[in-house]
Amino acid sequence: QVKATGGKVCLGPGLYNLGETPVAIQNAQGIQLQGHGLRTILLYSGPGAALNVVSSIDVTVSDLAVLGFGRGNATALAMLAQNCIFLRIERCGLVQFGGGDLGGAGLGLGGVLAEISVRDNIMFGTAGILSLARQVGAATGIAAARSYSLIFGMKIVDNLIVGQRLGVS
Repeated sequence: QVKATGGKVCLGPGLYNLGETPVAIQNAQGIQLQGHGLRTILLYSGPGAALNVVSSIDVTVSDLAVLGFGRGNATALAMLAQNCIFLRIERCGLVQFGGGDLGGAGLGLGGVLAEISVRDNIMFGTAGILSLARQVGAATGIAAARSYSLIFGMKIVDNLIVGQRLGVS
């Protein structure tokens, strides 16, 4: 409902079982997705990313936890950011279990990203933050043909990043 005009989506405390249906913020402008801290939990068990922010401008994701239980493939991500400008990820827990040797990241980055702020988060996975360009030919579920990352003006500040194999790649 807020995609056309922009706006704020507030999620109350609780467990939101997404099953295999990810949250998608795509081709949007001026959107805020806000929870109530780590008491707002999005639980995801499908392939790909649990929370996708794709081809969007001026998006804020804050104050929530995303727990992904991937299918053991390289595209298992708690959150995907792809082709975005002015994206803010603040005070979130991005946790991904599963995903193989180089997948299973808390945050996956792909395409062209400009002015991205990743602040005061907890990220856990095989990698904490992973450029999808590292996964040459990997399918993200949204833009399978893209295997590059061009990042301009990214700020990664005051995060706890735990990568089983890689912290930031």
